[in-house]
Amino acid sequence: MSFIIERPEWFDQAACRGRETALFFPNEAHAGARDVFAAARLICARCPVTEPCAELGMAEPESGMWGGIVPMTEIRRARRAS
Repeated sequence: MSFIIERPEWFDQAACRGRETALFFPNEAHAGARDVFAAARLICARCPVTEPCAELGMAEPESGMWGGIVPMTEIRRARRAS
């Protein structure tokens, strides 16, 4: 799994700061992944930096929750289909 080595400045304002990374990057094949993503969305819902986070997620190869939106693999799939 690849992770961002340098955190962007806005990350200091992120609601997920200090949270367990696995909450936002669960194994999507695991049966409980939907529940994990639902918990992550609750955190993202009160985050002031969801827009730059989602933008970063589109540039990152790592699948997971970015900016409170659906897993990036689903977004990429939808964009390719359109």
